[in-house]
Amino acid sequence: MIHTWAYPFISGIIDAKPDGNCGFRAIDLGLGMCQLNWKEVRACMRNEMDTNQSWWRHMLNYETTGNCDTVRDSLDYSTSSLFQQKSSRFSAPGQGHVVAQTFDCVLINLHLTSSESFFSMRQSPEPLSQIPVITIVNVKDNHWLNTQ
Repeated sequence: MIHTWAYPFISGIIDAKPDGNCGFRAIDLGLGMCQLNWKEVRACMRNEMDTNQSWWRHMLNYETTGNCDTVRDSLDYSTSSLFQQKSSRFSAPGQGHVVAQTFDCVLINLHLTSSESFFSMRQSPEPLSQIPVITIVNVKDNHWLNTQ
């Protein structure tokens, strides 16, 4: 469900395939792809975390020790049964930060109880008109949609 205050800002909603990867599919749609590249989205996010491991450890372990490893491990889809595990599904805020940094975008997560915005933190600022904005909606706490 989406708060009514957001309705005027949404021109369309695309329902991502509900297979445990819907969050990554919603990101894929936000990047202008067709939701079939969800594995690449996960791989790019995992690569970002591996390449800048010390930065992510500092960033994600600030409040909760071990959070960085939890977020990183959730991006690994090499085990087929992992798809069905809740721990491997998209979640914010941890993975929201990784999306914004990986794809140098603004990620807006709309939720009935709270909404969040994530920004790239290591790149120098670009004019707002040049930065992709991806808006996703979490419904029923277990499914993600892409909004436009």
